[in-house]
Amino acid sequence: DPLRTTSHEATPRATDGFRIQRSNGMPMVATGWNPVALRRSGGAMGEYQDEIKKIGPATQELREYLPEVYEGFATTYRAVYRDGALSAGTKELIAVAIAISKGCKGCIASHTRGAARKGVTEEQMAETIGVTIQMGGGPSSIYGPEAWEAFKEFKERYG
Repeated sequence: DPLRTTSHEATPRATDGFRIQRSNGMPMVATGWNPVALRRSGGAMGEYQDEIKKIGPATQELREYLPEVYEGFATTYRAVYRDGALSAGTKELIAVAIAISKGCKGCIASHTRGAARKGVTEEQMAETIGVTIQMGGGPSSIYGPEAWEAFKEFKERYG
């Protein structure tokens, strides 16, 4: 059961979930569900592509009501995510770090996809996630592995 994964280790890993057991079988921590394990299991959470697709209809509807807002956002997006003093891939890594810090699943999906499309390596993504976990603490240690899974999914698709 991906919602009740266990480990005998002192520190949890993304694949272990949030249930940690002592060697005597008594739980030390039972704080929640594991989105990474749930995704791998084929459970309720879809692929990260689905995370992006699910907001599409609402976004389209809002664009009809707020065309200037969305046009302005698109213009800013194009201006920011191009090569400049920083490469476009580096800018996507910065965005991933912010998305992890904010706990924004849609942002994680969008910017890990952007990073994969722009040729970011696994080593670059891992280091970015490491810095984010160091700066963001516990919450980033939860969303960091989710960003890693999303990046691997998109890297497989986009190379």
